[in-house]
Amino acid sequence: HWTLAVPAPGGRSAEAVATAAGRFGAPVELRAHPRQEVAQLVHPGPYADEQPSLDALYAFVARHGLRPAGAHTEVYL
Repeated sequence: HWTLAVPAPGGRSAEAVATAAGRFGAPVELRAHPRQEVAQLVHPGPYADEQPSLDALYAFVARHGLRPAGAHTEVYL
């Protein structure tokens, strides 16, 4: 299971987003996420080699006395 998050233009209603996305045949919901500080990294390599990068990310978070607020988010460039 996964979630695709796509930014919506500012000021759009949930109805407008659902109408625009309806042609793709997938469920869509407009959600706002609270602003928060995040730890981030760039993993320059294949998905199969991602685990050491994620381990380093979570070690960084723990080392700074923090904890994950939820699942990590991946952005593909």
